[in-house]
Amino acid sequence: MNHLYRFSLPGWAVVQQQEYYSAMARRGLLIDKYGTWLTRFSKGTPSNLIYRLDAAHRRNSEPEEAQRQFYESCGWKFVCKADYFHLYCAPETAVELHTDPQWQSQTLVPVKKSLRSELLWTALEVIFWCLLAWFNFFVMRGFHDDLTAAETVALFFAQCGFVLPLLLLLLIILKVNHAAIALYGFSRYLRQIRSENVRSPSLKRFLILQHSMSAVYIGVFLALGMTLFCLMPRSVPLGQEPDGQYLLHLEQLEPDVTIFQGRSKLGVESGQTDVINIPIASLQLDNTQLSDGDGNSPWLFQHYLRLSGPLDPSLVTQAMSKYWSLGTLTPIEVSGLDYALIDDSRHGMVELCVCKGRRILFVQYLGYQASAQEVLNLAQQILTTA
Repeated sequence: MNHLYRFSLPGWAVVQQQEYYSAMARRGLLIDKYGTWLTRFSKGTPSNLIYRLDAAHRRNSEPEEAQRQFYESCGWKFVCKADYFHLYCAPETAVELHTDPQWQSQTLVPVKKSLRSELLWTALEVIFWCLLAWFNFFVMRGFHDDLTAAETVALFFAQCGFVLPLLLLLLIILKVNHAAIALYGFSRYLRQIRSENVRSPSLKRFLILQHSMSAVYIGVFLALGMTLFCLMPRSVPLGQEPDGQYLLHLEQLEPDVTIFQGRSKLGVESGQTDVINIPIASLQLDNTQLSDGDGNSPWLFQHYLRLSGPLDPSLVTQAMSKYWSLGTLTPIEVSGLDYALIDDSRHGMVELCVCKGRRILFVQYLGYQASAQEVLNLAQQILTTA
């Protein structure tokens, strides 16, 4: 390969970039393209080159042809555009690109304004998402109109766990921190230019810090992607589900039916005496598991949760009963269970939500052979023997 890629240094780190590119040139690696995440170097002959960054009129713009020709006449060759700057290089014997610190500082003022605007927009973005979350959870009652704010928040953390919110919070903190450091670091560099006292920090220490931050960003994005992937619904046989022992089976309630099993993240099992015709496409049952029919098939819907973190099981149980049920579930006392709510007021349908320790099971049964007590006994047996 004639090219080599390295993590990019931040655009605001002017002195560090200039020293870094010179050090790479002495190793025979000449920069030819600057990117947000990666910088591309071409393999060539080791050279003693100096690099200078010149403020661009617009971010990620090419320099004007007249300016480029003038710099070339002074011995400075245009290399590439680099975020807020244009990058030039020249032999070590060349005259400095900027000889008037006051004039140079004036050309860098627009860059500082851009960094300040970037920090402001980042802060406004964070405020916007916080207000949106607050409006969704506490004004619109989040997932369901019947849920209180506390129930909405508890159900949210119960459904997605604490990993996803923590990753999103870490991503926000990193983004704000990046914008704040950029503004602070560049403002400090601008003050040094005006005082004609530009100091060169330790390049090695700076590279270690920046590469570590890049690795953190990549790790957060990968973890976020994996978490979202794990939260996606899936269609797999119930028998292959690790938590399958916590689910009821329709043949326990309807022993005469032919079972068609389908599994999503929620957990659903359906059976029929003739054919299946139930509206559960959103749970991602395979099309081969569904067929046209008269709609009289019994079916069983379940949602199981094992809580993690400092969540109140009673609050989550109440929230789940409101969110998943078609009616209103009534609390009852059941030996061996911590909490139990049930609704069997409609003919042929039983809905219940039961809790034992940190395990919660919601069941919706539509059929005519099993009674509400039989469904409750099976749910109780599953949670108390697990």
